Amino acid sequence: MSQQSTAAANSSQGSGQQPAAPAKRKSATAEFLRKFSKQKVSLVAGIFIILLVLVAIFGPYITPYDPSAPDYDALLAGPSAKHWAGTDEYGRDILSRLIEGTRLSLAVSLSAVLIAAFFWHHSRSALRLLRQVAGPADHAGKRRYVFLS
Repeated sequence: MSQQSTAAANSSQGSGQQPAAPAKRKSATAEFLRKFSKQKVSLVAGIFIILLVLVAIFGPYITPYDPSAPDYDALLAGPSAKHWAGTDEYGRDILSRLIEGTRLSLAVSLSAVLIAAFFWHHSRSALRLLRQVAGPADHAGKRRYVFLS
């Protein structure tokens, strides 16, 4: 036995204490949240994205005006108590249009991410299948599918 293992055995037997239990392993979610909360820029960006999602979800309930309804008395009006972000050249409320645009932008970006994830997953599956069928990448010194490696 080495000196370290002998000392560890003697210390646990002589003092009457049990050896220390192994540390509990944290879940992947808890580990992610711990690391994520330490990065200030990521935390601010995450809060901003959550805020955008909340605006997109509750947009129809918080818009002060119909985004496409004109107000001919307030053409090109600046910010005021009535129109917080002003109006455009047709008298439409800019804040209402921004909130509506948030909904559309998030829907399009979510669709793009889902489509990319679908194709990425299926391209990886196809690549695995091709590697099983075609065998190793090198055959007699020539590469069969360089573009897939």
